[in-house]
Amino acid sequence: MRRVEPTYDSYLAAPKGRVSADPRDTGFDEAAFRRNTPEAWFLALKGAGGVRCRRITYGSDGLRVTGFIVEPSTPGRHRAVIFNRGGTQAFGAIRTADLVEFAGWALDGYVVVASQYRGIDGGEGREEWGGADVHDVLNLAALARSLPSVDSEALYMYDVSRGGMMTYRALAAGLRVRAAATVGAPADLEAGLTHRPEMEEVYRDLMPGYATRKAEHLRARSAVHWAESIQTPLLVLHDGADWRVWPGESLVLATRLSRVTDDRPRRFACTSCSPNHDARPVRGARGAAAPRHDVPGDARSLARLRPGDQPRPVGAQVRP
Repeated sequence: MRRVEPTYDSYLAAPKGRVSADPRDTGFDEAAFRRNTPEAWFLALKGAGGVRCRRITYGSDGLRVTGFIVEPSTPGRHRAVIFNRGGTQAFGAIRTADLVEFAGWALDGYVVVASQYRGIDGGEGREEWGGADVHDVLNLAALARSLPSVDSEALYMYDVSRGGMMTYRALAAGLRVRAAATVGAPADLEAGLTHRPEMEEVYRDLMPGYATRKAEHLRARSAVHWAESIQTPLLVLHDGADWRVWPGESLVLATRLSRVTDDRPRRFACTSCSPNHDARPVRGARGAAAPRHDVPGDARSLARLRPGDQPRPVGAQVRP
């Protein structure tokens, strides 16, 4: 496992000292951070009991890819959450704050399995921002199902930002999970470029042959074009003030999902908390205070819904 700071206060020092170069990012809210990632989770990760954490290397397309497993120390098979990280290359890679959050889930009885994606944190290959690296998610799911600590029939998926695009692509490829929850996920990359044109440099760098295959690449990574392929109970969360990923992308996806004529429950919630994209509107949020949705719990409730059942209201409801 990666080195974890010796004390909770020293752990807080890193985000407190991090200064964004973008004026749209809000400052660090220490009270909210302490509330959403309590010291008990940090101590559990450090070895106080109840949680095991290990760094892993697994195979994907013949490459060695790195990631993490954080699991309860109690015996038996547990529900599992596949976490798809956001960001690009090293930016957004899984760090101590994520592991502390995973420890909180492990204390609640979940196994959390997360990938750094290919080419990151010592892994082989090069990520493609939703191209062949989606196989890293699919292969991680297969690994999760094989773990002795995991109930293979109780697998869920949760993500943040770019990780949501990975989730959409994995689900459309046929990955079977009981339910999924996305937070601030890109769903229409072409529309997103009108709001953040600087992202085209990322796409040009990471998507193979982008200069001649731009339309193909953007469509393949934009769930608004193939919403009907997502055959999984889904919870979509997006901050209405998000500047990194335009909230309209999730709104359009919600509309497209509402037109899909199947009986799978879906919900959409547009919150309004902070313009800081990293302030997740879920339990364990980093940054400013945010509404606390128990994402795995919401995913479980979606999985249990029967056709015709009405979900518990969270923001705007989206159902077929």
